[in-house]
Amino acid sequence: MIIDAHTHIFPDEVIANRQAFFKGEAAFELLLVDPEARMVSAAELLAAMDKDGIDVSIVCGFPWLETAKARPGWASWPPIYTTWPTPK
Repeated sequence: MIIDAHTHIFPDEVIANRQAFFKGEAAFELLLVDPEARMVSAAELLAAMDKDGIDVSIVCGFPWLETAKARPGWASWPPIYTTWPTPK
């Protein structure tokens, strides 16, 4: 079993307009100000996992300073699964 122990995913609205989320979030801006810095959605992470043979990815939240930016339930996110797959 291959586990990717530290990943991040973002809702489509954040990926499409990352600059709008820089205000008050110095760490987010520092990491993602470069337009070439890759951000992925949950669907893109799942596709990459399938392509690269990753069985499990642990998705870490981003340490937003403005807690409203950490709101759960963004419409573009799929359901979160909390069960482990059966080892192959």
